[in-house]
Amino acid sequence: MDTVESQLAALMASGAPPARDMRFELAVMARIERHRFHRELAISAAIAAGAGALLFWLAPLLGAVLQGANGDLVATLAVVAGGIFAMQWSLQRMDA
Repeated sequence: MDTVESQLAALMASGAPPARDMRFELAVMARIERHRFHRELAISAAIAAGAGALLFWLAPLLGAVLQGANGDLVATLAVVAGGIFAMQWSLQRMDA
């Protein structure tokens, strides 16, 4: 035990800052980013599932409303525009 204590005393007496452990720092950063990725993936999946459920629920209503004017084209454009809007909104929310 004297050797450990003497080594610690010598280290403290030298006044030098401790060496950086780059592997440890990289491992911590990777773990933080992995956690952030999983959280953002879960949020995106929940948004996609909600949007899909909403479109599934509204599909008969949209089909009936859009029956008069070329329904297939208008419905397709509405779905694409809604998807683009949802994607932009979720990306902006994640950047903030």
